[in-house]
Amino acid sequence: MKININNLKYDLKKVYEITGCLPTVMSYKKHGNYGLTTIKRHWGSWNKALIEVWNETNSVRHEMKKIICPTCKNKFKQKFLLQKYCSQRCAAITLNKIRPKRKKSMKKCNCCNNMIPVRDMYCSECRKIGKHLRGGILLGEKTIKEVMDKGANRYGVIRGHARQVVKSRLSICENCGYKKHVEVCHKKHISKYPITTKIKEINIPKNLVLLCSNCHWELDHGILKPNEIGGP
Repeated sequence: MKININNLKYDLKKVYEITGCLPTVMSYKKHGNYGLTTIKRHWGSWNKALIEVWNETNSVRHEMKKIICPTCKNKFKQKFLLQKYCSQRCAAITLNKIRPKRKKSMKKCNCCNNMIPVRDMYCSECRKIGKHLRGGILLGEKTIKEVMDKGANRYGVIRGHARQVVKSRLSICENCGYKKHVEVCHKKHISKYPITTKIKEINIPKNLVLLCSNCHWELDHGILKPNEIGGP
């Protein structure tokens, strides 16, 4: 149903008589008979509707004033009424000076009373003595029996610890100089140690060498002697 524009004008004047001033959007929603969308469909905007009926509007236009930026002390024109700074950079510089730095959230370590960041679980002191590990013992303090697996890779934990010991060494075969691929090898094989031996005694730097696959195979099969390989 098409609404007559005269009916809209009459409705606006009716709201004017009720409120005693030019109607606003809120007052028209309260006292008017039509929706705001209907007004905008006929005139394009609320202000255009007021100009059409009363030849004036109740909106105050903001004047572009020149003010001084408190950060850089340069004059600039305000784009909106509450603008204080000439740019986002100047606003950030001033606000960062005024706002207090955010304090890091802290909590107690899971093993002691030392305060640590919320994202952590253990303090540095507890990590040094291995309390963050399963059983509370450093891996190097455990024995072969404690870490040995029943599967084919029964010494996998020990070999993984050995790779951590030599990770700072240059990745090159210490026998032939091959650089593309090297493996961590034990001069004295793990199986030759008693099962009560600690891992740190097996993975001492003198017992670990970096060899390519061929040299590793020769060492395991007795072709290459351990004393013939250069040390770290």
